Amino acid sequence: MNKLTLYFSTLLFFLQPISIFGQLNQESPYLYSMGGCGFLGNSKMPESAVHMIEHVNNRNYNELKRWLESPYPEIQAFGVKGIHFLCQIGVPIEEEDLEIIDCLIESSVSVKTCAGCVYWSEPMKNLLKYENLASSFWYCKNEGYLH
Repeated sequence: MNKLTLYFSTLLFFLQPISIFGQLNQESPYLYSMGGCGFLGNSKMPESAVHMIEHVNNRNYNELKRWLESPYPEIQAFGVKGIHFLCQIGVPIEEEDLEIIDCLIESSVSVKTCAGCVYWSEPMKNLLKYENLASSFWYCKNEGYLH
C-alpha cells in the first residue's frame, strides 16, 4: 500500500455524507463494528462483518486480500481483521500482504466505527492494535461465528 492509496482513502472518507439516518447504518459496508446496533434496535452484525466472517470460514484468503486495497478504510480494516483470523487458524499469509497490513496497522486514516449506539471516527492504528484483533478473534471463536 502506498501513500497515494492512503491519501485517496482519506479523501473518500471526507467526501461521504455522515448521517446516522443515511450513510451510517447497520447495513452500510462503510462501518467498522462487530456488534449489533443499539440505535437501530437490532443485534445483527454490520454487513461487512458478516461477509468477513463468511470469507474466514470459507478460507477465502484472496477476497480478504482484495479488501486490503479497497478505497474504503473500513473495508481495509475488516480485511486486516479477516486475514488475522485466517492466520490464527493456520492459513499462511503472503509476505507482500504482511507489508500492506503493517502499513495499515500504522495508519492514522480515520475509520467510521460504532459501539452499539454511538458513531465516531477513530484512527485505524487504534482499531487494529494486536490486542484488539486477538480479543475479537477469541470472541468470534467462542461465540461460534468461526468454524
